Amino acid sequence: MKRKDKSEKGFTLIEVLVALLVLSVGLLAMNTMQVMAVRSNTVASSMTTANALAQGMVDRFRSDPSNVATFAASTTIDLVGWQAQVANALPSGQGAVTVAPIPPDLNRVTVTVSWKLFDPDTNPANRNRSVVLTTIM
Repeated sequence: MKRKDKSEKGFTLIEVLVALLVLSVGLLAMNTMQVMAVRSNTVASSMTTANALAQGMVDRFRSDPSNVATFAASTTIDLVGWQAQVANALPSGQGAVTVAPIPPDLNRVTVTVSWKLFDPDTNPANRNRSVVLTTIM
């Protein structure tokens, strides 16, 4: 058996394995953090898109408040076009507008944009999202 000389330097196999274990745990934690960040970014992006679409519809109402009741009818070209925008911009996107008259001459306008998240790790009951904007004109 050969004796180890004091001048020999290096790492033992156990030290190398422990260092690899610590490195692996750190890399797995970073990977998990990255996946969570991407998911959060996707949710935030869809929320921003929904807010922009809803606010755009409210702005259309504000541009001509005298025609609010007729504009909200489900057959108007502008409303149908907006609903198509919502459907194209968000997964399973739907847009709805309701107008409720407030005497004597005001209207409460509610714009709702709803969509579903496509995340296999999310409980199906929690995948539904919506943005609701209400204003009085």
